[in-house]
Amino acid sequence: MWPLNSSKSGSALPAGSSVAGSPKTSWSPPYVRRRVFAIFATGFIILGIAVEFLLHISDRRQGLVTTRQDLHYLWTYGPTVILTLVTTFWSRVEFQSKMMAPWSRLANGGAEVDQTLLADYLSMFQPYAIVKAAANKDYAVAAFSAISITLRVLIVISTGLIALSPTQVSHAVVPIVIQSEFTNDPTDLETGATLPYYVVSGISDFDLPFPDGLSDRFAFQSFKSNLPPATQLNAIVNGFAGGLDCEAATLNITEYDTIYNFTLHSRNCQFQRADDQALHDQVDANYFTSLVRGNCTTGPNAGSKRVGVVFWDLAWGLSSLDSIKQPNQLLDEASPLKLDNVTSWDIMQAIFDMYYTLASQYSKRTDFGGVPVVLDGFMGSALRLRNKTTPSLSVSSLLDETVLQDTVTDFYRQISAIVAHSSLMRPAAIASTGSAITEENRLIVRELAAHLMAALCFLCVLIGIVFFTLPNLASVLPRNPNTLINMALLLANSRELLMQIPRLGATNIHTLRLALGGTQYHSKFLCKDSEDQECITILPTRNLPSNDELELVDTKGEFKHPLILSTVARAGVSVLTIGLIVTLEVLLQVSRRQEGLGDVRNEDYLHYSWTTVPAIAFGLLGLYLGAVDFECRRLTPFINLSRGASFDRSIGLDLLDRTAPFALHKEIRSKNYATLAITIAGAIPSFFTIFSSSLFTAISLPTSSNVQLQTTDLFSFNMEQPSSLSPNPADFVAALILESNLSYPGFTHEELAFPKLKLLLSDSDGILAAFDQSRSVINATVPALRSKLACQSYEASQMESRFNGTMGRHDYVDVFTDCASNGEYFRFIGYISASKLTADRNFFEGPDFSTDSPAIICGRYRWAWGRAEQGNVTLVGGLACNETLETVEVQTLFFGSNLRIDPGHPPMPLDLTARVLDLGEGWDAGEYLMYENLPYMLSPTGEASKVAAVLTTSRYAVPVEALGDPARVLEVAGQCSSNIACCLPSNSDESDYNVDFPPVAAATITDPLGRRRVIQDAASTRVIEALLGVALACSLLGWVGMRNTNVLPRSPTSIASIAALLVDGNLFYYLSQQHGEANTAHTDASTGFARGAVFRLGWATATDASGCEDWRFGIFCYEGMAPELDHAKEKRMHGDEGSVDAEEVIPLHES
Repeated sequence: MWPLNSSKSGSALPAGSSVAGSPKTSWSPPYVRRRVFAIFATGFIILGIAVEFLLHISDRRQGLVTTRQDLHYLWTYGPTVILTLVTTFWSRVEFQSKMMAPWSRLANGGAEVDQTLLADYLSMFQPYAIVKAAANKDYAVAAFSAISITLRVLIVISTGLIALSPTQVSHAVVPIVIQSEFTNDPTDLETGATLPYYVVSGISDFDLPFPDGLSDRFAFQSFKSNLPPATQLNAIVNGFAGGLDCEAATLNITEYDTIYNFTLHSRNCQFQRADDQALHDQVDANYFTSLVRGNCTTGPNAGSKRVGVVFWDLAWGLSSLDSIKQPNQLLDEASPLKLDNVTSWDIMQAIFDMYYTLASQYSKRTDFGGVPVVLDGFMGSALRLRNKTTPSLSVSSLLDETVLQDTVTDFYRQISAIVAHSSLMRPAAIASTGSAITEENRLIVRELAAHLMAALCFLCVLIGIVFFTLPNLASVLPRNPNTLINMALLLANSRELLMQIPRLGATNIHTLRLALGGTQYHSKFLCKDSEDQECITILPTRNLPSNDELELVDTKGEFKHPLILSTVARAGVSVLTIGLIVTLEVLLQVSRRQEGLGDVRNEDYLHYSWTTVPAIAFGLLGLYLGAVDFECRRLTPFINLSRGASFDRSIGLDLLDRTAPFALHKEIRSKNYATLAITIAGAIPSFFTIFSSSLFTAISLPTSSNVQLQTTDLFSFNMEQPSSLSPNPADFVAALILESNLSYPGFTHEELAFPKLKLLLSDSDGILAAFDQSRSVINATVPALRSKLACQSYEASQMESRFNGTMGRHDYVDVFTDCASNGEYFRFIGYISASKLTADRNFFEGPDFSTDSPAIICGRYRWAWGRAEQGNVTLVGGLACNETLETVEVQTLFFGSNLRIDPGHPPMPLDLTARVLDLGEGWDAGEYLMYENLPYMLSPTGEASKVAAVLTTSRYAVPVEALGDPARVLEVAGQCSSNIACCLPSNSDESDYNVDFPPVAAATITDPLGRRRVIQDAASTRVIEALLGVALACSLLGWVGMRNTNVLPRSPTSIASIAALLVDGNLFYYLSQQHGEANTAHTDASTGFARGAVFRLGWATATDASGCEDWRFGIFCYEGMAPELDHAKEKRMHGDEGSVDAEEVIPLHES
């Protein structure tokens, strides 16, 4: 009697009969469904679009986000984690498609045994499985396996998708504070302030930078931001630009004794102007030029004010300034500011007043390119500014109308902007917004990786479309074939198939192929009479001879371990894992010690070498551990059977068709702890690739090298003093620092003056070749001169004064005070000139300098200030100071190739090295009288004296009323004097000081971004080392707990292989004896066996219905305690001659 073909109510249909209607099944693989793939396809499309979107955002915003090296993990790991999860779920699709492919081929017309009963895609190497499936026309398997490989490639590429890189970032909106604003009040224009003259002279003669808020064309509001130092900070602010509208005019010159009369006549205006004797006396001059002003006497514009430029025999009339114009490039998005109370002539008048105040400061005659020229202050400044931009300009070229007009209009644009900046702006603090470009560490999406990932995602969709053109794999079986008991129920009605393979349970795959013959097999559904439920049968397309007529090979021999689980493979991978751990640790220490593993260029493609290579290496290790996990999971039921096991741990156990978390749960419940350890080891490699994405990163590191700084010129700015200036360059620069917020000149800072230095480079080691000297920082300890001012302040009660009357245009006041020294009193007298005294401008001051010994003790420099009204003197205060110069070693940071000193990193004097300098006879009192030789910068507040202007209008200024506070006066005087003193030595010969500075100084040059280095991330290294250690430990535990993996003669995942093991055992007999309907879709197979039944895989003596006994290798059921088979006998059955008797004879009841 054939198994399950019992005499109970249901009977199977005869072989070859068909069933009316559509077969009704109760199980289908959940992942091999069209709607499931549609979900995956949608996910692939979303992933591809998301990657391209990230690339778009990265390109548009110069990166995704700004972060630090230690906070970029989330972004770096994100894409790899997502793809790892997708791959994990896709593995279920791939597994079920491979599992169902032979059953689908049987159900859809059948095919050769290699395409059906012996098809085993689960055991094949993945690329070979694709080729084999395509050859067998199992296109779903080929497509899904190809997608699986593509996903693994995607994971590797994703490790290089996002990288941390220094990037210039544009910020469209950043908060700023506008520090100045224009005033609609022309009062300050009327003071005749001279600061604009010195600013424009500094620009033209000394090549000094523009003060903040000025450019070559505009005066504009200055602003600042609290952001980190920006490469570029931009804002739309209000600006001022002056201009001249010009027209040609004729010139008539009439000489009357020592006076020249000029008559200028143009189309719209005519006016006259008389010049003084200064022009007449320059008889040797070939050219003369002047800016003249007057009122139109005739013409359409009669009565209006005009200025003219005269150059020898050519003249141009310049129309009046109609309005204050705003430049479009500064105000294209701002509402123009209207200064209704300020006229264009106010600006021009302020310029004339300035040059009138400075009448004694400039020469009436100068040489221009070797040619003598008579000129006024305006034209002298204009020609010097033009000579800066056009050094080759000749005097004769100024006779050209266009050249002269450009010269005058360019200078007027410059000087009017400086006047507006000086007299039409006041401090402010206005919140606004601007834009900035900063250097930041940004997460950049790599274009190549993004495009490749998007292309592969869409490729997965295209490959998967094949699935929709194939027959449905989801409805060909009544139950899940992943357990041995379900396979027994599925094969129970396939009598013709099972008759071909008795006594072949221990044969290899080649013998099994011979037994099945060269025919095709197909499957049909069978129905029961009593219920509308289904079972299947597998039939050959033609009748085959029985095995008795076939010559089979000898099946005796020892089973081998699967190749992947062999001792050599396991030991080799264990050693390799230990080697990886050691290598990672060694590389980490090298990276720490050498600040990286190697230099790299900042190229996109090199980025992939340290992201994808580790991912591939760890991916290969992961593939092996994953293959071990798969092999052990599919062997676990058979290993348990080889020892004897219960239903749930053997024929009812399914560990393959599960994701890792569910497999771990099942292994714990079934107490398969060795398999549990191996599954953990197989799951860990998923994290290898994730963390390897940040294992090696490229960062910019500073590079340093030893260099020398050579002293080339002690205290020299290389500034040639023009004949038009009376102050020496040191006073000139000091005044602009104090009054115009000029940056400190090179090799000076506050009270420190350095010798001029030159960087000596010796690139013997080749390091400096990669340096960017523009951003380099030079750290050196160099000598410098330092001015120190010790002052004593006096209140009005400590001073006496008397009015001495008037001499010329000056009023004189004598001031008396006593100072104590060694218990004695000394009196000094100073006279103070208070010029231009008026009712509201009567503040005066004056210095007194003395080299007398008592006076030096009291104070070499003495100032007093107060008010003189109608012969009465009201003193406010006084100051007496002594200055000393000293040499001091200074730890200094120089920036860039020009050795610039950054105020944000001020020099640090080493006070212990200070040494007072002996001034000696070379000290010139007249030259170094502080404040006395400052340019006469009449301040807009009206103070007519130099020290008053400095104390009340400089960058350290105090209000006028605060001059009576000795503490505040001392503070401001000290700050101002240090700024002046730092510039004084710069224009002196070094012999005056007897300074013995070393010719060279040792220094260290550092490029903050000099080296692009690949470093090994410590956190990622530690995580990967821990994961490798856990994976190794779990693998070894699994190896120890699952040593006997040589329990099968062949792979157990083909239909014929399982059928051969079942037919040689007695499961069919027990199922037939206990319930004939057990093969139906809704029957619980476990109820077919007695409680406590034990199942075993191995050799046993079996007897059929005729009483014949035979040794067979199969799966057997024992309803009592399973017999302890003699393993020695079993071993002899595998390889020795002779036969043994088993301890129990198993009935098969074949008919």
